[in-house]
Amino acid sequence: MQNNPCQKWLAIAITVLFLGLIFISSASALTKKNKQIIDMPIGISLNSDGYTDITVEEAWALLNDTSNGVQIPIDVRTDYEWANEHINTPAPENPRHHCACAWGNETILQEFISFYEGKEIIIYCFSGGRSVTASNMLVDNGFVGTIYNMLGGINAWKAAELPTIGNLPPEQPIITGAINGKAGNEYEYTIVTNDPEGDIVYYFVNWSDNTSTLNIGPFASGEEVTVSHSWVEQDTYIVKVKSWDYYQAESDWATLEISMPKNIQINNNNPPNPPEITGPLSGMIRKTYEYQLTLTDPDDGDVMFNLEIDFGEGIKYEDCGCGKSWQNGTVLEVSNQWKNVGNYEITARVQDAYGEWSEWSEPLSISMPRIKDRLINSLYLRLSEQHPHLLPLLRQLLRL
Repeated sequence: MQNNPCQKWLAIAITVLFLGLIFISSASALTKKNKQIIDMPIGISLNSDGYTDITVEEAWALLNDTSNGVQIPIDVRTDYEWANEHINTPAPENPRHHCACAWGNETILQEFISFYEGKEIIIYCFSGGRSVTASNMLVDNGFVGTIYNMLGGINAWKAAELPTIGNLPPEQPIITGAINGKAGNEYEYTIVTNDPEGDIVYYFVNWSDNTSTLNIGPFASGEEVTVSHSWVEQDTYIVKVKSWDYYQAESDWATLEISMPKNIQINNNNPPNPPEITGPLSGMIRKTYEYQLTLTDPDDGDVMFNLEIDFGEGIKYEDCGCGKSWQNGTVLEVSNQWKNVGNYEITARVQDAYGEWSEWSEPLSISMPRIKDRLINSLYLRLSEQHPHLLPLLRQLLRL
């Protein structure tokens, strides 16, 4: 039987089409597998697993030059290993810690993938085993970005005499609040510290009266924390505060001397006088104006610590600073800028060392008129002085 030429060419066309589909499908799969690669640096190539192996020398070169982009080192070791020692590279390419031991939790893994999406990351561990596992996990779960696996881990990094650093403790805390008081009254104190690596922090407070406040936290680095305490007996107390971070690195102690004096008739203490406020009575919006507050107390020896000012837009709180006080008769300068046209009243009150507040001061009325109104008033006054006979006409035109 003789073959039909048309049938022969049709068979060839179908075969070619089938092979083409197989090629396109394979290329698509390869593209999907390698979709995390973004602008691979010259001299570094992708391996068959969807991530790139680099030496510690290559990692160091990448992490000291942002002209080739920002690569973020990810330490996937345990908390203890990270705290003990990790690689030391300059910002913004300083290392971050994400223990791969937690990636068995799908939520934690997806949060990592989402957070670093589109970024270039360098995965490392102690000797290179866990970083391979972590890199494969990211590839298998569709990470979109560039993954480098640092061969040999921190062990090879140290062998190459590249820099490392251990976890740094938080800075010595700062504690502020009243340094004189009345036994039996409760006083508030503000504590704050900063952690060099931005770790969460905890606090321990020793009130020096056989009581302590333990394990306050966790708090963000730089977050102000308010604690309160009352002393039962009149005496002098040394309050001590220290902080520690997530990895148990402790700060130095901070101290604040508190006096509950025995030689003052505290029951006869009088609250401070309301502050006296002076300054401009009118102005223009979005311009800063200075005001003077005179602080006085009927008890000559008393000092003052805290001040509340209301510029007609809500209360602003100020304190005198760590371990300092305002003496009787102190004149403070404060400033404010009003953003909206209107009439405002400034009031203030002050607190003495025994925790007693003054009454709110008499309000100082402030006017922030529209610029147009100020120009009209200025023009009206000038014309009324120079042409008094036109005053009735001006009043009628301006409806004054």
